[in-house]
Amino acid sequence: LPTFKTYPNLGVNYSELIQFQSRWSGECVTEMSKFGSAGPYVGLQECQRDTFGSLWWNSETGRLHDGFTTRCVVAGSPCSTTTSKVVGICMKSCDWVSRRMTSSEHVWSWDNIAGSFRWMEEPGLCLTAEDSTVFGQGLTLDNCSTLGNSVAVAQRFQPRWEVESFAGLCLRAAAPASYTEKIRRGYCLTIGVDRFGQGRWIFERDGNTLLAGQLANASGLWHSLKIEAKGAWVRASVDGKSQEVIDKGATPGMAALISGWHEALFDNFAL
Repeated sequence: LPTFKTYPNLGVNYSELIQFQSRWSGECVTEMSKFGSAGPYVGLQECQRDTFGSLWWNSETGRLHDGFTTRCVVAGSPCSTTTSKVVGICMKSCDWVSRRMTSSEHVWSWDNIAGSFRWMEEPGLCLTAEDSTVFGQGLTLDNCSTLGNSVAVAQRFQPRWEVESFAGLCLRAAAPASYTEKIRRGYCLTIGVDRFGQGRWIFERDGNTLLAGQLANASGLWHSLKIEAKGAWVRASVDGKSQEVIDKGATPGMAALISGWHEALFDNFAL
């Protein structure tokens, strides 16, 4: 992969930033364009490739904020709400948040086992889609559910990474349903560099991340990628290191090589 221009460093440790998407809809946690009396809503919308609409969780500080750390997600008294949920959430200036609120009121913890976000002021409350059957939903807080609970799907999220400069391969791939479709259908393993210059590898099915990790050196080097699949068993390997998943949603398809709009070289391809 070639080297390429990244976003300027704005005093943020970008390697700590993680974007999250809903497991049920594939949409990302986003600052929505509509406003309420307390400010812009926080919700689920189509994942953005820039830093303006998307919200990021900082694993170092526990804050959910925009890409430039100017606006933060808060909950409780600053966010008036007319919904029937327990507590509303909204966006406020991060400077305002630091002056007016205690740290636990604007800090969020990621429960990796449950796949949900907990509000540190009241850890029994989790980020929840207002209606888990409709796309483009707002988010609020509700009692954290168990996996068998009827609202569990509305509280399930997963980390999402994107790479700007990438190359990779796909297995069990299918043609897009239309020319406007943005996701790659099938299993795809990509290696590349994100917008902040961080090397990453990502293994997805139909645009949903199954496995992911960081790479110290992604661009300017040769890498070895491999996908193996038999029934529901799938294994992805990057430079000799492999991880496995059991995925019963697999369908037959093609094999493919993929890359972004840049120079990428392939060699020793075998099927």
